[in-house]
Order: sequence, then C-alpha cells, then structure tokens
Amino acid sequence: MKTIVISLLKGGVGKTFFATHLAWYLAEQAGRRVAFLDLDPQGSSTRRLAKERTGLFSADLFDPDEKLVLEDAPGITVFGADPRLQMVKAAQDVHDFIVRFRGLSAHFDYCVIDTGPKWDELT
Repeated sequence: MKTIVISLLKGGVGKTFFATHLAWYLAEQAGRRVAFLDLDPQGSSTRRLAKERTGLFSADLFDPDEKLVLEDAPGITVFGADPRLQMVKAAQDVHDFIVRFRGLSAHFDYCVIDTGPKWDELT
C-alpha cells in the first residue's frame, strides 16, 4: 500500500483540499482501493468525503480492542475523524496505530492521510 501523508504545521494552507482531491484522483483508476484517514480532529475531510464509503473511524486505529471490518472494495474508504482523536496523547497510542496501520495494506492499494495543523501524536 502506497501511503501519502499531507502534513504542514499551519492551518489554512490547503491540506484538506489537496488530500481529498488526491484521494478522488487515485480512486478514478478502475479497481483502485483507497483508504483515507482523517487525523485532523476538525474533521473537514470527513465532511467533504461524506458521499464515499464511510462508517469507520481513524481513532479506531489507535485502539487495539476496536474491531475493524474492512471491505476489499474499489473506491475510497473513509476513516473519519471523531472527538476521540483528541484523546490520543501517549506513545503507546502511536505504537498501537502503527501496528494496526500495517494491517490495512492487505485491503488497500493507496492510503491518503490528512493531518491537523500542529505537531502532536496524530502527525
């Protein structure tokens, strides 16, 4: 799975615009499976991609007890932002994310990650 992270430590520079349009562009190729992770607690990408395959949450990737049900379907699968992202603060959370993130590669060809405008555990 090729992964592209859109990150810049300033707000209002077009990260969300670029990330969402990049996901749409990647998904245009027939059969491509694109995961979109919204790691910005503001959730702008989640709202912008609301018409895509939704129902998963990026915060679940930080919780090893959360069950993930993934479809191997073409198009964009959105891991949306929710208030639990603001609870991600510990190194163990990041470790759990990395372990669970690796498992996505069996289900997706690409992953686009939109981050928030600050340097923290989510970036």
